[in-house]
Amino acid sequence: MRSAHATTPAPTSPLVGHHLRSMARFLQAGEDPTERRDEGLQGALRAVFPVRSSDGLASLEFVEYALEPPRFDEAGCLHRGMTFAAPLKVTVRIIIWDPPGALGDARAIRDIKEQQCFFGEVPLMTARGTFIAAGRERVCVPTLRPRSGVRRERVGGAAVVVFRDVYGDALTFERRGGAITARVRLAPHTPPALVLQTRATTRVVHLTTDGAFAPFDQAPRAAPAAPWDVHAPDGSVVARKGEKLTARRCALLRDAGCPGVPLSPRDLKRYRGAGDVRAPDGAIALGRDRPLSTAVVRRLVAAGVATAAVYLADEEPAPPAPAVVADADAALAWAFEHFARFELDEAGRAATDEALGVSSSQGATSLTRDDLEAAFAWLVDPSDGDAPRYAAAAAGEQLAERALRGLWVVARGARLRMDASEEVETLMPHDLLNAAPLMRAFRAWLGAADACAPLEAANPLAAVCHLRRVRAEEGASWPSPLDACPSPRGRVYASPSAAASLPLHVDLGARGELVPSPEGAERPWPLAEALSPTRAQDALAEARRAAAALCVAAPLVDPEAPRSRSGIEAEVALAAGAVILAERDGRVAVVDDRVVLVLPDDPSAEVQVCALRAERATLADGARVLAGDVVAEGDGVKGGALALGRHVRVAFSAELAEGEVRVSERLSREGCFASRSRPAYEVELRDTSLGREELTATPPGVTGPEARHLDASGVALAGAALRSGEVLVGRRTPSADGGWRDASLRARDASATVRGVAFFERRGHEPSPRSESLREAERALWARVEEVARTAMAPEAADALETLAERCRRQIERTYRGDDLPPGVAAVVRVTLDVERALRLGDRLADRHGLVAEVRAFTRDDQMPTLPDGTTADVLLSAHALPSGTRAEAAAGELYLVLLPAGA
Repeated sequence: MRSAHATTPAPTSPLVGHHLRSMARFLQAGEDPTERRDEGLQGALRAVFPVRSSDGLASLEFVEYALEPPRFDEAGCLHRGMTFAAPLKVTVRIIIWDPPGALGDARAIRDIKEQQCFFGEVPLMTARGTFIAAGRERVCVPTLRPRSGVRRERVGGAAVVVFRDVYGDALTFERRGGAITARVRLAPHTPPALVLQTRATTRVVHLTTDGAFAPFDQAPRAAPAAPWDVHAPDGSVVARKGEKLTARRCALLRDAGCPGVPLSPRDLKRYRGAGDVRAPDGAIALGRDRPLSTAVVRRLVAAGVATAAVYLADEEPAPPAPAVVADADAALAWAFEHFARFELDEAGRAATDEALGVSSSQGATSLTRDDLEAAFAWLVDPSDGDAPRYAAAAAGEQLAERALRGLWVVARGARLRMDASEEVETLMPHDLLNAAPLMRAFRAWLGAADACAPLEAANPLAAVCHLRRVRAEEGASWPSPLDACPSPRGRVYASPSAAASLPLHVDLGARGELVPSPEGAERPWPLAEALSPTRAQDALAEARRAAAALCVAAPLVDPEAPRSRSGIEAEVALAAGAVILAERDGRVAVVDDRVVLVLPDDPSAEVQVCALRAERATLADGARVLAGDVVAEGDGVKGGALALGRHVRVAFSAELAEGEVRVSERLSREGCFASRSRPAYEVELRDTSLGREELTATPPGVTGPEARHLDASGVALAGAALRSGEVLVGRRTPSADGGWRDASLRARDASATVRGVAFFERRGHEPSPRSESLREAERALWARVEEVARTAMAPEAADALETLAERCRRQIERTYRGDDLPPGVAAVVRVTLDVERALRLGDRLADRHGLVAEVRAFTRDDQMPTLPDGTTADVLLSAHALPSGTRAEAAAGELYLVLLPAGA
């Protein structure tokens, strides 16, 4: 289902508002370039630039960026199968310095060149919080993850301090046993970039052909037994194998000139390499953090290694020495050498100051040396940790992360080109910059099902629930298991898997942070469950079953709004974009079934143009309308409110099996549960090695009745009633024998009506007669729009009429503009159908209380039960295992049922 776009975000969509605010922070499109904050796209560009050559004689610096208007609006992108995005132009400056003199004189600037470079297109968000990629709407799924700042915790036998920046990067210090490990993780989805081991004590072991010896002052405390016959340098035996190495015996070993206390194979396993131990030929004989063993000792001795630096893995560390913090500084600098700094947001900086007891300068948000020293001090003497702090990363934050990764690759390529060029002073910025990695990063995000999922909604309720999905980042521990989405009234809730427990809930902050709700706050219900008219704690499981059924209910041709409502049906329809509301007071002017105008009473206000795709106008031509009134509504909506089913008179029988329903034949004849779908099919005309494919009204081998609805161009006429197997688009493709073979598109549904036809042709391609007629009809439509507005509005509305005329001219110009098609594709024909499907045996009906029953038979009216008021029942249900809510609603003689599609 393709719904209209609501003019404003609905009040039941807190995540939509969160997404829109996040995108505004990411783009900062309305800000002056000199006043933009270092966040979002601006922050990513500032973090990557400047890019300097290896010799330091050339530098690329970021100046500013500009976003141009998108080529097509939202409706145009949906119609043409394009991506709704804005071209990004980045102004970059290249600076060339003279080499320093022999005496180390200061360098002088030789040349400065500034240029505006094209950096691809940045995805834009629609008013209802969706993206459009390749003509399909997609929804960004917010990710619950730890907030920016610091978190200290004790996990098992380890003490952990984690710093997170605004891009999701994590710097982790973990103390386990006698070592402190520093790990850097670059988000998103990258392995650890660096592992830095820091120890308080580094030891040296001596290696001989007999084995390894520990220095006498560093020998194990327990008196070990000699693992072999220990010989003095003169060859005499000082200690026999198995003798206890007491203090007196160790003194004899020292006096005899032995290098230390011999280490048994069990003691060797306690030692780890403090660094890579290399043989004289450069090969690594003992890797860092690798354990010692008898075989390793023999290999080291064979390689000519006499001593090795090691540490005890189970030794308690001493307080951090300055060298340890210096190593941490080095790790931080190494991991983020391509970034300006490890950046926190304001809330993360304040939380870090409070947790670690440090004081940062006013306005500073980056990680500092004081933070690292405080973190190491806590690791040495850990106390209670910090409570987890989570936030929902919206579209802007996720795009900023992708932009940063893509720009990092762009900068690395520019650096390599500067180093490879012998005359860098002759190059312009566009010669060094290749924005393809940034564009690939954006496209990969738009195509990732877990980050930006397709909006495949069966009805308005499913669309809203899809818009309100939240997923948890891997490793998130609050709460577990997590099933999170917003409640109807603006909160985000996370419900445990146990169906009997009510959801835990939190509030959604301005930047997506999750904070506990106030004490005594009303527990919210999930959106779909809240539509159930009978809600109670003991009926939550039934409400969830009903919600699952409502989210997949098929839109009916003639639905009815429920008589007993929960109060949010109209808000759901608005949030899904299934209704178009009047923006101002005025009059309605119906141009045709594709365009409706709202002519405002205020002459200075703009004319509202409502382009209808799958909607129908609800008001007659010339009707008065107030701001907020419904002008048009789509499938699944009646009277501006969600309407997915029909009211039926119901009777119960104990003879029917559980989950069985019988329907009156009259109900089937009247089409009460007839459903509607609007599939779209496309045919591509390609340039093959044998020639170009063509449209034809007489496909090879096709008999007359099958092609009876084709016009002279080979495309079915609008309004034609098709049966399964009849030709929708006649196409022929060249064959190897020099002739033609049939490649036509045929109708797949038993009964369908052609709703619309669209042609997309490559620039320079000769248009077909049908394409010319469609273009002329589009031109006439927008000319008619302008004519209707000029006729109905007063002369004082000249400015509004001129704005409308300019919009109509742009629409006509786009109609005659060629399309950007993939290589090898000369034209694309898209046919949209209206498919109505009658109720059949095997279909399932459901109510709003958890009842799901399968249609097993159609019964004659005279065989259906008669209700006490003398009317005949429409539906006969089994009396076994009915949900309590179903019984309560059916007590009045009627039940509100929806149709579940086949396979749901």
